[in-house]
Amino acid sequence: MAHSGPYDWGVLFLSLAFYYFKKKYLNPLKHFQKLGIPTKPGAWPIVGHMWGFWKTYIYRTEFEDIQRYGKVHGVYQGTQPCLRVADPELIKEIMITKFEDFTDHRKFMEEPEYRRKMLFGLQGQEWKTMRQVCSPFFSTGKIRQMSLVMNDCVDESITRIQQKADADGVVELDVKKTAMIVTMDVILRCGLGITPTNLDDPDNELMKHANKIFAAENFESPILLLFFAVPKLMELLVRALPNAFGGDSLNYFLNVGRRALAERRKNATWGNEFFDLLLKAQQQEQEKGNTGKPQNQSDMVITEEMVLAQGLQFLIAGYETTSTLLSTVVFSLAANKECQEKLYDEVSVKYYQFVSTGNISLLHEMVNECQYLDQIIHEALRLYPSLTTLERTAVADTSIGGMKIPKGQVIQIPVWAIQHSPEYFEDPEKFDPDRWGPDRKNNIQPFTWLPFGQGNRNCIGMRFGLEEAKICLAKWILAFKFEKVPKSKDKLVFVKHPFLAVPSDVHVKFVCRDLAANKECQEKLYDEVSVKYYQFVSTGNISLLHEMVNECQYLDQIIHEALRLYPSLTTLERTAVADTSIGGMKIPKGQVIQIPVWAIQHSPEYFEDPEKFDPDRWGPDRKNNIQPFTWLPFGQGNRNCIGMRFGLEEAKICLAKWILAFKFEKVPKSKDKLVFVKHPFLAVPSDVHVKFVCRE
Repeated sequence: MAHSGPYDWGVLFLSLAFYYFKKKYLNPLKHFQKLGIPTKPGAWPIVGHMWGFWKTYIYRTEFEDIQRYGKVHGVYQGTQPCLRVADPELIKEIMITKFEDFTDHRKFMEEPEYRRKMLFGLQGQEWKTMRQVCSPFFSTGKIRQMSLVMNDCVDESITRIQQKADADGVVELDVKKTAMIVTMDVILRCGLGITPTNLDDPDNELMKHANKIFAAENFESPILLLFFAVPKLMELLVRALPNAFGGDSLNYFLNVGRRALAERRKNATWGNEFFDLLLKAQQQEQEKGNTGKPQNQSDMVITEEMVLAQGLQFLIAGYETTSTLLSTVVFSLAANKECQEKLYDEVSVKYYQFVSTGNISLLHEMVNECQYLDQIIHEALRLYPSLTTLERTAVADTSIGGMKIPKGQVIQIPVWAIQHSPEYFEDPEKFDPDRWGPDRKNNIQPFTWLPFGQGNRNCIGMRFGLEEAKICLAKWILAFKFEKVPKSKDKLVFVKHPFLAVPSDVHVKFVCRDLAANKECQEKLYDEVSVKYYQFVSTGNISLLHEMVNECQYLDQIIHEALRLYPSLTTLERTAVADTSIGGMKIPKGQVIQIPVWAIQHSPEYFEDPEKFDPDRWGPDRKNNIQPFTWLPFGQGNRNCIGMRFGLEEAKICLAKWILAFKFEKVPKSKDKLVFVKHPFLAVPSDVHVKFVCRE
């Protein structure tokens, strides 16, 4: 009997190697052929269609592929067959009608501890349990509570921006970085109960790690090919190099979460933050279990790992996606001045309405009544969705549109491509908020706007993120105008990320509305007073007296406008001394009448753009348009303020002499708007810090 030689063993080895290669890397490339589904040609063994993806925008490739191969076709990401579906009717089946067959997201590899338990990657019953646990934090009532925290964070961002502005009230900013500071502040306060400091410091460790997670170098690298082609090898690399691929930053934020949990347990105090909701659910599970019976620790779902994982996802996903939305909206408004001013007009009117009722904060109710603000955000999310591709995995053999789908099939929904399709959106590259107006939005086909997904597995933080974005944009548009600068790109530039649209270098000029406008008023007043002063001095009348100040028309306009915006007496009262009537309405003796001066003088019915400091409304060509008895800082008639003329004379002389001697400028302590003592009848300002600059 012949013995086996080296040749035989070589043939056997090569045969086995070829068999393994064919089974592992060639046979999977016939997956869609067997199902009778059109397939994108050109797939290579091992890499599939992913070669060179780190140099391209995958979402643009998806758009081009749909034009060539149809709305439903197969592609290969490594050896993973992915069914790309861009048909709205089929998307509805996947996300709504047959949701129970498509509950999971794709699992690329076994993630390290903590990361593996983030809600986005959970599957099956574990996902359902944690979704149910987390959902109450994103209810309308809870978001209304959190809007107060968001409001504070945005106010602080406005102060920071104003402090950076030059003497003309102008500052050029990278909007993405500016927005990331706001959103990180909101997430830390609302999610972990932490009030951070110095987030705008370039050396702030927390923001350095936040920026590192989504840095371009993490994604524009061929090493990510292993993620798709050889996920097991990638899994080994991540475990062997825990600080690579942004791992050190993820671990940093895990430690932030650990410290926040330890602080709560040490002080035995719970608040209303996201962590507190999870801890309460964990305690309930420990005491009663999900079924109402005690459970052993090994049976628990809401473990320490699970709690920290949800905190990590809330922090990372929340700050990045909302900061992307804010930066794309500001960029779009800077490029579309008409949209910007239309938004300002709407928000300023709504602001007046809420302030006049005593609701002085931009809260949940106000921003959700701003229809055009909602349209702006809808359009920005259409043009620039943060998540460019959605995925679902079939958890059972099923079908969509009569097409068989085997268990384990990955479905890809190309959000960016659908939302940029001229089939669904007319002139899709145009920023057009009016397409979401009441007269046009019903023309938009369902399941073609998918920035948050749809159905039971949509983005759990959608309403939280929208609330945060609306409050920030509403307050920013009241405080600033947005303008392009030489650094501004013609179109937004994005990191080449496989699934996310992360903008970079979004440079925009922020122009402080009040400061920029009032600088002009200040210099116009100076010009008028200095001329009048010269005229009186040249006649030998060296004092700024009654005659001079009362010839200063613009000085009078300035004072009229200040008294309109900030009347000292906010409400007038009269008492009926006899039975009488007004406007046909009977008034009994003793009836107290209140005249809401502040509210009337801030009404858009009587004063155009009422929150704007506009002395020209009192000029000769416009003051006659002002309805009588709508300017009432001193009252009217026989019982008006007896000291009115004395006070006006005093104010005019003081302002005239001050404007000749000084320029007035804001300082870091200066508030965005005047702050008043909460007095029942008077408007008494406090902490009015201003820099007096001696004129030469």
